[in-house]
Amino acid sequence: MKTDAPLPERVPTKRSQIGRLADIHIAMWLAGDTISDAERDLLEREKARRKQGRRIVTLGVLAEVEGMTPLQRKAAREWQDALEPCALVSVGDMRRTVKEPSVTHVIACPKSSRGLSAEMRDVLTLARRRNLSVRIVLPDGKDG
Repeated sequence: MKTDAPLPERVPTKRSQIGRLADIHIAMWLAGDTISDAERDLLEREKARRKQGRRIVTLGVLAEVEGMTPLQRKAAREWQDALEPCALVSVGDMRRTVKEPSVTHVIACPKSSRGLSAEMRDVLTLARRRNLSVRIVLPDGKDG
């Protein structure tokens, strides 16, 4: 949606017109004190409707006991930003992370670029059976 359009002079009164407004315009009007209570109610309802329509994405992070390299952390952060709005889940146990009902995507960070450990392979198989989106990030930050 276009975000650099100028702010209209007044709040539209029809729902179809309000539906075409940019999110930034709704936020600007709600932050100010120049609108009436009726207009504020209209804008609050539109904001809630848009928020309800967004699907929350949950990213499960699978890392070995040794942890993640800085490049793996950077790749995970970039993917989280790309999937926004997104919540991170890392239960500690890789299998429990994948079995978490809210998880929709999985990012796996193995400790070696030569291959995955047996446990990580099993967990990724489970993730693929659950039809989760899987991404493997090697220690050098490249996709595996």
